Amino acid sequence: MKKSKYTIGTAGFLAILIISILGSVISNTTILWLILAICGAIVAIQNIQIKEENSFLIGTGTLIIVITAILIIPEFGSVSMSPIGSFLVNLVVGFGVAGFVVALGLISRLGLER
Repeated sequence: MKKSKYTIGTAGFLAILIISILGSVISNTTILWLILAICGAIVAIQNIQIKEENSFLIGTGTLIIVITAILIIPEFGSVSMSPIGSFLVNLVVGFGVAGFVVALGLISRLGLER
């Protein structure tokens, strides 16, 4: 039987999901987004390995594009002001920071290799 290996990065990933859900009903977004950003940075630093960077960046970019499209398309207008819209925005903040940190690491490593 294979043992599961949970890390601080795994906890950060779960924290983003849980805080995004709980935060969709809380009105104080500044503190919430700060916590989500910190969790996103933890996920990027602790969980994402060099061989996983490209896949993670593609997944994060796709997530942000799809959520942004859902929030700005007029047919989904009721979603953007609902708790679901708030949840989606919270996900973009958390995973957006994670993607940003991974992208910075990738860009800096590419610059150092030359």
